[in-house]
Amino acid sequence: MQSSKSKLKFRPHINILRQVSEMNFNCGKKLIADILTGKKTSQVKRLNLHKKILFSSLALYDQSDVIELINLLVHKGYLKYEKERNTYFKTLRLTDKGKEELVNPHDTDELKNSLSIEYDIEKVTSTDLKTFAELGDILGMLSDEQKKAVIHAGKYVLCIAGAGTGKTNVLTKRVHFLSQYRDVAQEKILAVTFTRKAKAEMKERLEGLVPNNSYVIETFNSFCEKILRKNAREIYGKEIKVMDFRTKKDILFKAIKESGYSAADAIDMYYAKKRRPTNDEVTLFLRFMYDIYSCIDHQKNNNISDEELHKEIMSYQNKSLAKFIYQLIQKIGMYKEEAGYRDFTDQIIHTLDFFKKNRAAIPKFDHILIDEYQDVNDTQIELIDILSPKNLFVVGDPRQSIYGWRGSKVSHILDFSKKFDDAKVLQLTKNYRSKNQIVSLTNSVIKPMRMPDLMSNGEGEDADNESVILVSHDNRDRQLTFVAESILSQNIPRNEVFILARTNKELDDMERILRQADIRYLKRTTELSKKNKDPEEEEVTLATIHAIKGLEAELVYLIGANTLSFPCMVSDHPIMGLVKFDSHYDKFDEELRVFYVALSRAKTKLIINYTGTLTKFLDYRSKKIIQKKIDLQNKVKWKLNKQYRK
Repeated sequence: MQSSKSKLKFRPHINILRQVSEMNFNCGKKLIADILTGKKTSQVKRLNLHKKILFSSLALYDQSDVIELINLLVHKGYLKYEKERNTYFKTLRLTDKGKEELVNPHDTDELKNSLSIEYDIEKVTSTDLKTFAELGDILGMLSDEQKKAVIHAGKYVLCIAGAGTGKTNVLTKRVHFLSQYRDVAQEKILAVTFTRKAKAEMKERLEGLVPNNSYVIETFNSFCEKILRKNAREIYGKEIKVMDFRTKKDILFKAIKESGYSAADAIDMYYAKKRRPTNDEVTLFLRFMYDIYSCIDHQKNNNISDEELHKEIMSYQNKSLAKFIYQLIQKIGMYKEEAGYRDFTDQIIHTLDFFKKNRAAIPKFDHILIDEYQDVNDTQIELIDILSPKNLFVVGDPRQSIYGWRGSKVSHILDFSKKFDDAKVLQLTKNYRSKNQIVSLTNSVIKPMRMPDLMSNGEGEDADNESVILVSHDNRDRQLTFVAESILSQNIPRNEVFILARTNKELDDMERILRQADIRYLKRTTELSKKNKDPEEEEVTLATIHAIKGLEAELVYLIGANTLSFPCMVSDHPIMGLVKFDSHYDKFDEELRVFYVALSRAKTKLIINYTGTLTKFLDYRSKKIIQKKIDLQNKVKWKLNKQYRK
């Protein structure tokens, strides 16, 4: 009988560091990988390296996996990979940081996100199948993995739900199952989503199952706002209003003016003219505004004092800009206090403060369910902890954790089993969104995380297996023109087309080409997140990857899939250089996950475009999956799948 649990464990980095340290001569990546994977090459045998203690210690791993891990260790500063003097050969050396890791191997916080994912995952057992049969049609058309997640009786449960695996359906059905078949009072069930759209979708589905229900379905912010309004007199002693987009803009304008500058001055100071992502001053100001308020959120979410923030900001090389930014932050705080405003971060912090002083006011829930758990930050975790639910069910995907730059921590989902005694971990592995070739590619790209592969639903596969196309371009303009011309050749609804880019600059350039081609589009960015809406039938969606997370389309164009954008070598947000990230944040790891999110948005067709050098996130395994490669530099005509051509 199949075991009810499977172990995921990945900690080979110590073996690599030890082997490098024990070599009595300088060597390269391939030789270290040969030794550890147990390959008796002529060089290994000639040097008697097959007699080393660590020989074959990583025999279960491919050589490419070990080399991939060596690259990560180099990137993170545990190893150096440099040219030997007067030669063309690069060799590996242990750094002081690597030596310290060997002396104190328990201190692996910086590595654990990539190198130490560890879960005990419960599989569907014969006992589960018997239970499903006894329940009959109650669970509807769910897969066995989904059914297990819906009915699981564990007190603390993490459900790892990969892209397109139906997590919203599972959450909805679990809420319904708890109230209808476990006799849990509806008002004692709280489900927390991250967006208003997800909240509305869940409420609509539950209303269809149980009309006029009293389930508590909220976002983190809407939940807190109701607490604050209910207890406003006790908390504030005066009327406090929520800052909307226009209020934020007006307050920033006021702060800039009273600092002796204009909005144009602020833009000139903030953006180097040669590196401006766009000439549209409205767009530049909105991004500047977004960054200022992100810095304010950074201070509040991390409990940073004004003195500490001042020190952080004034460490920036452009002192006049740093001073200006700090003045604006101080003035905004003062104006908010005077006018009686709270922002979205204040909602959670003020609610926490109220609960700490008034324990009797904390609402009691028998079951709390949390969506998108990979995106939670410390403040949200503190809120969950203070609610102290009798039962906690969280759904998320470590592969899609891409908001570390604004405070979320992937460690919360990775360490769920460590935090809660007797925690249970489930998984959803069948992708109902994307065609097989797309799923295979995303599995290959995210392989460094050592997560379980997703499986395609396998319905309606193309005989020619051309769901993924890779296109090389001579320059950026040709790349963008190709995308526009390709869109004009499609016969699917425009609102089923995404054009995704890593940076705002790439979006701005694409906008120009779309206008020239008379292609209507809807733009989505993180800065405009409160204004984002669904595209109309004649509009394609032009978006940054961060702004599109959670959505999907039949056809996805990814532009700029090169080494400058993945991992991203530039920042759309200069202010992020003024504040320091916590040690948990690893840009390289997160950039890989951003790339994964982009690819996994596609349902039927994925067209990856690049100029220059192709991103290293597409390694040899990934390239083998992409069977059709279009090289415009060699004047090979691009062809699209027949079902997409007019």
